[in-house]
Amino acid sequence: MIKIRGALGALTSRRADDLQSRRLATTILAPGDMSGKTSAAKLLQTTLGGQRRFITNADLAAFTKSAKALGSKLRTGVTAQEIIDLSLPADRERARQEIRSSIATRLHQGNVLFTTPSGPQSKVSRHFVTVEFPGYGSAVSYPGTVLQAAAELVKAPLWFDCDCPQHRFHHRFIVTAMGANAGRPESGFPKLTNPTLIGVACKHVIRTLIELQGSMAVRKSLAKMLDASRAQLTTRAKTRVVTTTRAEADQVLKSRVRSIKTTDERQIKVIAAGIKKVMPKASAGTSTAAELANTIAALQSRKDIPSQAILQALQAVLLQHPRTTP
Repeated sequence: MIKIRGALGALTSRRADDLQSRRLATTILAPGDMSGKTSAAKLLQTTLGGQRRFITNADLAAFTKSAKALGSKLRTGVTAQEIIDLSLPADRERARQEIRSSIATRLHQGNVLFTTPSGPQSKVSRHFVTVEFPGYGSAVSYPGTVLQAAAELVKAPLWFDCDCPQHRFHHRFIVTAMGANAGRPESGFPKLTNPTLIGVACKHVIRTLIELQGSMAVRKSLAKMLDASRAQLTTRAKTRVVTTTRAEADQVLKSRVRSIKTTDERQIKVIAAGIKKVMPKASAGTSTAAELANTIAALQSRKDIPSQAILQALQAVLLQHPRTTP
């Protein structure tokens, strides 16, 4: 059972500790240190190349190039599905195995606080993921019901943050450079934990965004938040904070665990379904079998991940219809 009471207070305390730790840190590689000139940065260490060693001028140039490339490729705000697509397969697998739920605990004016379990190796029992919608005003004025507006909101660009060490030390610099940071901005380069700037989301964020996209309980909570914001436009009352009760949280925990799929994986599922529909024609001896054979031959020559995944889907379906196997 996830404890949901006192989530905001616990998060505020952790953020204060995080900020104090950051202020006291003496080994941060700041943007001004990555100019390639003589600086204190050369006294710092990195794990670039796989081994811990002192930073060189070449490292500083590589860090600067990576940071600039990151800023030029990504826009301000990303959608939930884009974040999942950008995440590392290992982090998605951790989310599948270790983080089975995420509850929208507190919602107010486009700011949503989720509470998740922490995972088996953590020293704490829960973590907090913050999701902000920079275009929340558009959802409030969306022409339709609050549930329809909520359905649009979950597809909109968002900002996010997590209080876990993985996000803090591996991803926060990247998310800040993306312009998608919902918490404390990070300018210190992750020279030891993530010098190649890979990945974007921890397992808690991934599970949260899956729930954001697919959970009706989350959508109803978003609708309540939107309803409160709309009511503020016609009354003088303050916008109320929407919170999740213990009973509502328990109901969410009883629901099935949602699968985690990237855009490529979703497309592969659609393609596999389409292949199954044509199998009866192929088994009847039409030209479909030859066409499938040509498709498989073409896919075998391609090494990109989507092509290989589609090839595997094709082969799996053909095993169920041995008469059509080329």
